[in-house]
Amino acid sequence: MARINLLDTRTTTFGELIGNGKIYQVPSFQRDYSWNEENWEDLWQDILVLHTNSNSSHYMGAVVLQNSGTSDKEFTIIDGQQRLATLSIIAIAVLKQIQNLVDREQQKEENQERQDILRRTYLSDKDPRSLRYSSKIILNENNNDFYQSNLINLTLNRQVGNEIYSIKREVYQQSVYQLTQNIETEEWTPNALTTRQRHLAQRAIHVWRSDFQ
Repeated sequence: MARINLLDTRTTTFGELIGNGKIYQVPSFQRDYSWNEENWEDLWQDILVLHTNSNSSHYMGAVVLQNSGTSDKEFTIIDGQQRLATLSIIAIAVLKQIQNLVDREQQKEENQERQDILRRTYLSDKDPRSLRYSSKIILNENNNDFYQSNLINLTLNRQVGNEIYSIKREVYQQSVYQLTQNIETEEWTPNALTTRQRHLAQRAIHVWRSDFQ
């Protein structure tokens, strides 16, 4: 008997989609993140309409997901990664603005609570062992390292406290100095420059991924 594949279609909100501990992963074969200013502007104008008219709504379009088969909390994004990734970046920007209020001591405790709710709802959960944030969205292999290190973990860790960030920055700067102090004695060849850049990139990844506990 032929296997029947059922297509489950329903209307949902971004909060319902991304909440409840669900994780969404972009397949490695999917195209890179490619939205530009025109796409961002269209989405932002829709958000401004929502802000001025609480009774209005924004239609995100169809998001096609595939269940992982091993967990009802893990899904593969077949279509919709550009929208989901962009909305998560907007959430990061909102958190940054709230952090500015916290830094200015404006409703500090309330705004810190708002940060925690927004972070857990739309972006990530914090691993109790590594104290790193585990993102709700995992991009493809070309985009994910930057997204996780520079947006999810770096941005959120700086909001929790700048101490670890400062340590990492100092360690990286020391590494750059050590790798470049003998620059005058090395040959200025394409191979030498490529090797030096690769070492710097590898060191940067190692430093930013370290927990420094």
